[in-house]
Amino acid sequence: MLLERALTDNRPLHNQTLRMRQLKFLHVSHAARGLGLGGRLFALACEHGRQTGADALYISATESRNTVDFYLRQGCRLLQQPDPELFAKEPNDIHLYRPLGEKGL
Repeated sequence: MLLERALTDNRPLHNQTLRMRQLKFLHVSHAARGLGLGGRLFALACEHGRQTGADALYISATESRNTVDFYLRQGCRLLQQPDPELFAKEPNDIHLYRPLGEKGL
């Protein structure tokens, strides 16, 4: 069974002078990996962020090398100062952001 999902939170976060939306969840089942579905889901999440007025997506990624490498390939960058509330919930995660437009670059 193939399973692909992405969920973006509509509540704004403000970090590094950027208005962000958090990518709450992105998953592609093992059987569907390598087909480009994760990249397409991520692109849709970015588009949703743009449509809601966000400058960037905030990603709290598990520390798995494959996961972090995926987000880096998608143009994500390491946050210098993670959101305190999100960091407290997931202190072992790698906190990243993906610029979505002119202000985010």
